[in-house]
Amino acid sequence: MRVLLAFLLVFLAGAAAFAQPECSASGVVVNSVTGEIIPRAAITIGRTVAATTDESGKWSLDHLPCGKVGVIASRPTFLPGRVVTFETADGAERRDLRLELTPQSAITGRIVDEYGDPVPGAAVTMKRAMILDGVRVYQPAPGASANDIGEYRIPQLSAGRYLVCVGEQCSTPMTIAAGYNGVVDFRLSRLVPRHVRGKVTGAPDGAQAQLTLTSDSTTLTAAVGADGEFEVTAPPGSYTILATAFGESDQLTARIPIVVGDRDLDDIAVHLDRPLEIAGTLRILSRQGSKPDISNVAVLLYQQPQDPRHAPRLNWNGDHSAFTVTNLLAGRYRLQVSTPPGFHVESIVAAGADIADSEFTITPGFPPMEILMSDGGGTLEGTAQPDSGIIVLRGNRRWVLRADKNGKFHAGGFPAGDYKVSAWDDLSKVPFHDEAWMELHARTVSVTVTDSQSTSVTLERSIAPDE
Repeated sequence: MRVLLAFLLVFLAGAAAFAQPECSASGVVVNSVTGEIIPRAAITIGRTVAATTDESGKWSLDHLPCGKVGVIASRPTFLPGRVVTFETADGAERRDLRLELTPQSAITGRIVDEYGDPVPGAAVTMKRAMILDGVRVYQPAPGASANDIGEYRIPQLSAGRYLVCVGEQCSTPMTIAAGYNGVVDFRLSRLVPRHVRGKVTGAPDGAQAQLTLTSDSTTLTAAVGADGEFEVTAPPGSYTILATAFGESDQLTARIPIVVGDRDLDDIAVHLDRPLEIAGTLRILSRQGSKPDISNVAVLLYQQPQDPRHAPRLNWNGDHSAFTVTNLLAGRYRLQVSTPPGFHVESIVAAGADIADSEFTITPGFPPMEILMSDGGGTLEGTAQPDSGIIVLRGNRRWVLRADKNGKFHAGGFPAGDYKVSAWDDLSKVPFHDEAWMELHARTVSVTVTDSQSTSVTLERSIAPDE
């Protein structure tokens, strides 16, 4: 018995020696907009709710594993919080951790027809404004459906600029702040569907063509007969016709934009053809006698909206001086080119026009393009408020720089010419291709850059408004 007791004492002592130390943490959850405390918020570690805030917004956690811990707060009517990571030493307590939650915004409304009767099940879509490459575009956001009395509610919206749409009918653009609750009602005009008729040609013998009409809110499928004729009924709006057919070794396509108005559309000619192919060359102009490694130069041709079924394919020749791009559909494109260290894109020319940093249209017979890279140009340097984003514009071309923590910026490789330069608090809000917007909001400085010279500029930071 004494032996057994001694064994147990030794075992318990060893277990205590290997027990992991525990830590603790405490803090408060507050509204990120008003600073008010938030009671009854859940504090989660991983997927487990570990604590709840009391009426004073405070929380505490005991028996935590020591080391790095991530916690997140949540509560209905607020947007999901972000994970806050902290680290504790053995047996220590981390106090006064502040977790913030942003109140959700919501849009409610009622949808009725021309007689004032509710439209149950009507689909309400949201579109949020975003700045992509200096252009404001509206991207789809979560929507809702009207209930049996025509009412809808779209919660969990973050601050931003939105459109609310029912079919092709949209509200005016509206700016939503955090915690905003607004009402957008719709009285739908009677949209008389119209017939869209035409003929698909160019399909290989024995191949069946497929055809769709796509808008921002819907996709309609049209049956294509053996003779290529098609007919589909569509509400008024803007659409894209996409027709496809498969040959023995490739896919034939056609894409045509149409607008359905107050009358039927007849005799639409849709001709299928093989994807387009364009060619280009890469030329190096070295004013310093450099011989750059161009084997890693990348050329990206992209289209908005992108269609994964028709991703462009680029092929270089043996010495990387010429390329072809295949599998292209006719339409609007942009081109991005990476450059070796010390070099920049001087120009990208097709049919006598410089298409660098601008949209261009590719159609059958598109001429070869020439990409000219140079190690010449001038240098632009200056001062702005620390960490400002810098936009440099010349015609349709743009460069994006950033001031360091001391407010300094410096970059080379600018082709000789006149530029407009501005500094910003948040580049993600700047539609710099919108001249009227820039005229209204930008504190722009005009400078002239010359080859092999450094041009200095002092900038006052512009504040991009929330829209």
